Amino acid sequence: MLLIRKEQMAILAEDLERRAVAAMLRHAAQFFPVESASLGHEMVEDLAGRSRRRGRLMKWSEPSVYKYFNLCVLRGRDVGGEDWIAQTLSDPNISDPDECARLVYQEAIARLRRNRLNHLARQRFFHGE
Repeated sequence: MLLIRKEQMAILAEDLERRAVAAMLRHAAQFFPVESASLGHEMVEDLAGRSRRRGRLMKWSEPSVYKYFNLCVLRGRDVGGEDWIAQTLSDPNISDPDECARLVYQEAIARLRRNRLNHLARQRFFHGE
């Protein structure tokens, strides 16, 4: 019988966490190259760690952790402190953790689109297009 001690499990867990953060860094560089470059390696790594900790706390699946991380990279900070996100994350009526993450992501995308459309409308107005 194979017996794994707590110390060995801790080492394995640290290695798994390090690999997961490294995968998130590669993901950010691939899908958000401009944002990742402007934030810098240390900030993106910090956001990856924060996203993973939030995911453990919220009991999210890996895809939900990545959705949250994507938002953090796009916004350039941990988005959990924004009022509307904090309300959704703490909503007692949402029992499925991944549904909670999906709702946050869906609302964030809608807000980004509205902001972009508003920006384009302002540009057309001021530039006479």
